[in-house]
Amino acid sequence: MGRSVRIRAFIAACVAIEAFALVHPGPSASQVPPEDSALSRPAVEALVDLAIRAYGGEEALAAAGQVVQRGSVTSTMRGGIGGRLVRVYERPIRLRVEIDYPGAETEVRILDGGRGWRNGGEASGPMYRSMLLQAARLGMPAVLSEFRASLEDRGTVAREGRERRMLALSFHRGLEVIAEIDPETGHVLRSEGTISSPDGEVTLRFATEYSDFREVEGILVPFHEVNWAQGRRTGETQLESVKFETDLPPGTFHPPIEKADEPEVRRTRI
Repeated sequence: MGRSVRIRAFIAACVAIEAFALVHPGPSASQVPPEDSALSRPAVEALVDLAIRAYGGEEALAAAGQVVQRGSVTSTMRGGIGGRLVRVYERPIRLRVEIDYPGAETEVRILDGGRGWRNGGEASGPMYRSMLLQAARLGMPAVLSEFRASLEDRGTVAREGRERRMLALSFHRGLEVIAEIDPETGHVLRSEGTISSPDGEVTLRFATEYSDFREVEGILVPFHEVNWAQGRRTGETQLESVKFETDLPPGTFHPPIEKADEPEVRRTRI
């Protein structure tokens, strides 16, 4: 397969994520590169510690390894139509997302470590990697603490007149997550994930802005999210309930069964 064909295939797969756009408007930002405002390693550690304290503390976050979130979602890719969302996350890297839009089949995405599924079919390439990024972003700020030794200072960025500190965490296969942290409150106000094509010719950026912070069972949770892709706003999520679980239903992170004569488990009631 030629390079141009591979690039087109990569972009086409990202279009299927329903969050990709080929335009670049978006919230303005003024960025200061790290060489002009570099943090020392102790300062990076202190910033991570501040975020951990702001979200409830190391012990509370460690005990909150499973969470079920319910709410509503709107998508500009669907003309602003609203849907119902159930999102389940389990550290370190398990995720289930169910989205119901009126008149459409339920969208089900499942991530179980090294494998992922979308609507019953195995996910690979950009789709699988997008789920990895979503899981990492849902794990903020605990994931920053877990991988603090690998964090890279990316300087500061100013949005809406407020300066934020950027810490980056790189994964395998061209994945990276950047957390923009308020240096006063420790709140993660925005996260940005990047997916690069295998040959590095294409890099896609997916961002989420967080607000409406509330305390749930001693853990700070952002109840409102605004999603962006390539600088274009793609939708919003408004959580209505958040519950930290210790016993999720069997099959929550399992793919649909393949044998037609076995009970249907594609949609797990949670």
